[in-house]
Amino acid sequence: MDLAKAAAYSDKTPYDLWQEAEGIPIVRGHCVEDLVSIPVASWKRTGILGRLLISSDRVARAARMCARFLPGAKANRNAISLSS
Repeated sequence: MDLAKAAAYSDKTPYDLWQEAEGIPIVRGHCVEDLVSIPVASWKRTGILGRLLISSDRVARAARMCARFLPGAKANRNAISLSS
């Protein structure tokens, strides 16, 4: 998908379109009280279960990708970037 072209005809940004294209649950809000209660789904690009958490803070919009590794699961290492 050409995100720049798709965004030209949408009210969403290329980043918003990318988030939706990942096919995992997206949670938007200021805080999450219970991370475990938020559903995860198969994240095809990575080969694991995941969800996106999007902060609604007007000053600094931030996204966190949360993954759940099940015993014996094989992740696509080329699709996952870990940072501190």
